[in-house]
Amino acid sequence: MFIEILNTIYKLIKKNIAFLVIFFIVNFFLLKFSLLESSSFELVIFLKLIQNIMLIGLIILLSKSMKYKINYKRSLIYFFAYSIIDLLQIFFPSILTIVLILKMFLVFFPYLYFVENLNVNDSIKYSMNLFRELYVNILLLFINYYTIFTLFIYFYIRNDIVKIEDINITVLEMVNKLGNKLPYILTTDTMLKTIMIAAIYFAFKIKTERKENEE
Repeated sequence: MFIEILNTIYKLIKKNIAFLVIFFIVNFFLLKFSLLESSSFELVIFLKLIQNIMLIGLIILLSKSMKYKINYKRSLIYFFAYSIIDLLQIFFPSILTIVLILKMFLVFFPYLYFVENLNVNDSIKYSMNLFRELYVNILLLFINYYTIFTLFIYFYIRNDIVKIEDINITVLEMVNKLGNKLPYILTTDTMLKTIMIAAIYFAFKIKTERKENEE
């Protein structure tokens, strides 16, 4: 199964390389402007909505590249729901942990909801079931990913790492210190995680369909 996931990641990148480049560039600039001190609250919200459009667009494109049909009406509903949750995080930062936990268990929700056309309740239920069933593969993939990605980040920002005497530096000061590097890191992380989640789901589908055909 793990090898199937890696093969699917390769296929998704190969088939969608042009859009992935566009996704990276657009999201880089969106994040860059969002992190500017001069950016107004309204602008940050607007940029966040554009980011969500790009993210859902990526999910749709990855699904279409694997020959799956998309229910665009449901994808629009998902966009509004996803954006509302994101905005709630901005207005109520205290719920961030709860939202992150929910997102973890519902990583396959968009594929079940507007690719498989399941209703909301079934999409939630099957997303959680899939997460439990594929937990080992998800854990293995993300441990390897974050090990490599952490090393990449270290070498990328090693000259900007805060010294011991600057331990009380604020988040905003750290963001300013990293400059243009933070949007690169966040954009790369978002794009790669989206591809990996899609690959896990489609690899599972391919394996299941192959097994059904053999029977």
